[in-house]
Amino acid sequence: MGTLQNILGKLNDFFSGIAEKMDLPQFFRGNTLLVNNFFWVLFGVVLLIILVLVIVLVPGKKKKKKKGGVSAQSDAQTEIAPVETETPAAPVETAPVEDAPIEEYLPEDDAEEAPAETVAPAEEAAPVETVAPVEGSASIEESAPVEEKVAPVETVAPVEAVEPAATVESAEEEQKTLGKYEIVFEGGQYYFLLKANNAQLLLRSSGFSSERGALGGIETFKRIVETGEFKVDGDKNGNFRFTLRAPRSSVVYYGESYRSRQSAESAAQSAKRFAPTKIIKRVSLAEAGIEAQEKSYAFEMPALQEADYKDDGWFEIEERNGDYFFILKANNGQVLLVSPPFKTPKSAQGGIDTFRKIAETGAVTISEDKNGKFRFILRGAGNRSYTGEGYETRQRAEKSAVSMRSFAKKAAIRY
Repeated sequence: MGTLQNILGKLNDFFSGIAEKMDLPQFFRGNTLLVNNFFWVLFGVVLLIILVLVIVLVPGKKKKKKKGGVSAQSDAQTEIAPVETETPAAPVETAPVEDAPIEEYLPEDDAEEAPAETVAPAEEAAPVETVAPVEGSASIEESAPVEEKVAPVETVAPVEAVEPAATVESAEEEQKTLGKYEIVFEGGQYYFLLKANNAQLLLRSSGFSSERGALGGIETFKRIVETGEFKVDGDKNGNFRFTLRAPRSSVVYYGESYRSRQSAESAAQSAKRFAPTKIIKRVSLAEAGIEAQEKSYAFEMPALQEADYKDDGWFEIEERNGDYFFILKANNGQVLLVSPPFKTPKSAQGGIDTFRKIAETGAVTISEDKNGKFRFILRGAGNRSYTGEGYETRQRAEKSAVSMRSFAKKAAIRY
């Protein structure tokens, strides 16, 4: 007990001496029951510092542990991710798709020329997909060679060079494959002709006052082919031709004349098939072969006096296969002209009013078809045209044109 008191006494003297040297207040110099007050102050400060350190450092260690866990997971994911990105090497299979437009653009008659589809063997490159086993590898270093293997797949791209293998070796061969339009100038007007890949004439347009108008007419014709209605009709001579009528319009296109309905229907299908072609040529009548297919003769309509107009002819509105036509007849019942088709009797009646005006001012030419038949063609504004009946001689067709004008003005309408 005496030893403990001696130790405490020495501690009191030690801290009192320090407090005195530091010139601290008397409170720190005095003695307590156990140790000097200065001792307890120092002891409290040390405890406070330790407590602060514990509060600050312990949560920091927990956060580091959490971050360490997240980074470990992300590292694991980054190691797996590169393996997943290797599988898209399959795009090699899409290479043959580039040949599809060639199939759609080639005519069916030249299907044999479509060897471009032989590009399909490029699919043999698909074995590159055997790289997939790399997914079983454990390290990124092992997957690195996969990138070297995939890179050669891109070299398959030269298959695109096969695209010219549309077997088109020249512009002339391309025209045979895709059909063409030809623009000709005749009798002061421009016409466009649609020809098949074998140069067969499918359709001849109405006349245009300028070449620019004919070019615009081609674009209009292309749109009408997509939305219009094709029909095949026979005439009184037993020949057939297709007609293409624009929706909600009186514009009608006439195909060439054929001996059989089947030939006319085949020509209609060919017109649909070759109409989208972008090949347009400006040619002479001789180059277009018009002389061998169809001849056109200028005709100057004689001036008519008021007394020359007759009131004993008539129009008849007739229904054929769901369409309506107006027919102009002379006073003896002879058919002078059959109109393009109309959807309703009312629209056919309105067509008569339009026809009367065009008959007065429209241009008339005489056309000879490949069967040796002559007929007049009346053309007006807006690409409207009306074709007369076929005759054995040019003189009869010219006489029919004069009769058409003399009866059209005053003819009554009969139902």
